[in-house]
Amino acid sequence: TLIKAFSNAGEPRKALEAFDAMQPLLADASNGAKQIAYQVVMAAYSRQGDYATTRELFVRMTEAGVPPDRGHYHSLMAACASRGDGETAQKVFDIMPAAGLPPDEQSYTVLISCCRYNLPRCLELIDDMISKGLTPTGRTYGELLEAHVLAQDADGAKALIGKAQNLDVNSRKIRNLIRQVGIGRA
Repeated sequence: TLIKAFSNAGEPRKALEAFDAMQPLLADASNGAKQIAYQVVMAAYSRQGDYATTRELFVRMTEAGVPPDRGHYHSLMAACASRGDGETAQKVFDIMPAAGLPPDEQSYTVLISCCRYNLPRCLELIDDMISKGLTPTGRTYGELLEAHVLAQDADGAKALIGKAQNLDVNSRKIRNLIRQVGIGRA
């Protein structure tokens, strides 16, 4: 869609204009179609770190009677990641169960990204995730590795690399993180 094209191009305002222009078409659409449309435009603002607009769209969606899904909550949380706003992201995370959406692996991963400047909190989140029967993904471990690097915890980073399942040590981000703490050759 045009909305998604603008979203992927980093043009959230144009994505919103296209979204607003298609509102008459969405009037009779299914909730699923409406959820997708809102998700695409919310993601455009979320990627820009614009929590205020992402939240405005979330409120607009719920006021229109469109039920949010995890992706909408993830967009709210992801909008906090660029600033490392773990406090706001935690508040979003905490309201998900009341909406019938218990946090999943991606929920924890996004929250860890938002909390990356607080390594002890990230470690608590990993423990909580595992205690709930969820398995950290490679991306989850990548976000945790970044928290170790930011905390200048080379020993913790080495230990994580040694035990983390699904950590893509060949990805550019992971190689750069490894280099930053001087762990072997990446």
